This record gives sequence, structure tokens and C-alpha cells, in this order.
Amino acid sequence: LGVAGVFPGAATADALWRMVSEGACALTTWSRAQLRAKGVADHVYDHPRYVAAAYMVDGAEFFDAYFWNISPHEAVLMDPQHRRFMETAWAAFESSGYAPRTATPQRTAVAAAAGIDGYMHHHLGSQPLKDALSPGDIFLGEVGSEKDYIATRVSFALDLMGPSLSVMSACSSALAAVATAAHALLTDQADMALAGASALSF
Repeated sequence: LGVAGVFPGAATADALWRMVSEGACALTTWSRAQLRAKGVADHVYDHPRYVAAAYMVDGAEFFDAYFWNISPHEAVLMDPQHRRFMETAWAAFESSGYAPRTATPQRTAVAAAAGIDGYMHHHLGSQPLKDALSPGDIFLGEVGSEKDYIATRVSFALDLMGPSLSVMSACSSALAAVATAAHALLTDQADMALAGASALSF
């Protein structure tokens, strides 16, 4: 886990907007030599179902834990999908002209989704959930990785008092989150809404 002095969320949003307006593609591809240097075996590279490409997200390993009043230990246990969503939520409010925490309407809804929590299982070996003598880490592991907490974590961190719902519907989760947020506005459950999803694989 690195520490970044500024959020990559705003820069990422600007880069995404430029890419869309220019009709560019964000796909990254790797040669055999590049993947061999990363430890990918030739028989994997040669497999007909192996695709040596991905859509990369720069700076996903960085997080300004101090800014969010999160300890470095908790930040390490926190899924990068949750960290990136928090940063992007902050950037979204700023880009729309609302100062997060101080100038957003109190009744601001959050509808959010996250991908599978592979970070904890693949990179932390599920350790936060295994140690019965560390109930604090079990709690931090659950809150920091489970999909159910992505919306409420943002609401808590930004002091938002509207409906806060994690919305999961497989590949349509982001769109379902937008529909849920729109419903909160249309039914007067909220005066503002934030909606989106975060899905990162490592």
C-alpha cells in the first residue's frame, strides 16, 4: 500500500473524459517477453483462452489513509475497490461544485456496487478473517472488503444522511446503482444522490 498526497480520482475522471471524447481505447496489451518477466509461463501465454490484455487503473495501490482518518493498518486490510470508490466519490462532489462533508445536502443518497473481494483472498490470504484472537481485524476485514459496506462506508466517511444502499446485480450492478439513486431522488428520499461502482482485479 502506498500513500498518495492527492486523490487519483479526479485525475482519473479527467483522463477518462479525454479518452471518451477522443474515441481512444484504454486497453493495455502485453507481449510474451513482458509477461514472461512478470512470471507468466509460456504455456499460459500460448493457451487459446488466455488474453494478454486488461483495462488498467493507474494508482489503485495508493491511498491517503490519514486524510480519511483511517489507520495505515486498516488501510492495508481495505479492498482497493472500496478505497478507490471513496476517492472517486470525493472527486465527484468536488467536480459538481459541492464541497464534500461541508456543502453537500444532508439528505444525500449513495447507491454503490463493488466487484468480488478478491484482494483479501488473493493478496492477504484471507488472514483478517482467520485469526480468532484478533476480532478487531476480523471486523476491519469484513467492513473493508465485503460488498455490503461500500455504500455505507462512503456515507459515513462523508457524513451523508440519505439512503445508503449497496446494490448487487452481477454485471449490471453499476447501472442498477444509478437506477436506485434516481429512484431515491424521484421519491423524495434524497436531495442529491451519488451512484457508481468499483471493480478492480489484481
